[in-house]
Amino acid sequence: MNRVGIRKLLLRLIKMSGKAESDSRWREISLVLTDDAGIAEINRRLFGRDSATDVISQAYAPMPGEGDAQTGEIVVNAERAVALGKKGYWTASHELALYIAHGCDHLAGGRDSTAEGRRRMRRRELRWLRLIAGEGFPGKLITPHPKRRMRRKVRNV
Repeated sequence: MNRVGIRKLLLRLIKMSGKAESDSRWREISLVLTDDAGIAEINRRLFGRDSATDVISQAYAPMPGEGDAQTGEIVVNAERAVALGKKGYWTASHELALYIAHGCDHLAGGRDSTAEGRRRMRRRELRWLRLIAGEGFPGKLITPHPKRRMRRKVRNV
């Protein structure tokens, strides 16, 4: 997936996630692609956790005088997406798309602090990606590896 494809995907996911759990309007959303070391540092600084993860999302309140529109940031571990894409059920592009969808879901209010919350979020994110793929979005977002037929488990993060 190239930069233009990632931008289009993010814009479409933000629109879809806004309908899911939040009526927030976004003034700006930043998407940062990083590696294990980069996201581990962010995780440590923000949450005191000294480990790499797949995605971190942060929403920021509007600045005084700028209306109700929020800003947000999604940090995605591209290194993990590539590694899991090589050995998992999905391609690296789909894994990356899933991380971006997960970040958008968090910005919209999705919570994965419980097993049920993780299941709800995963179902919603996969539905979004299927809908986007059905709209003819470029790239194979939900195509499984041709040689693999396993189900992807929801991990505790």
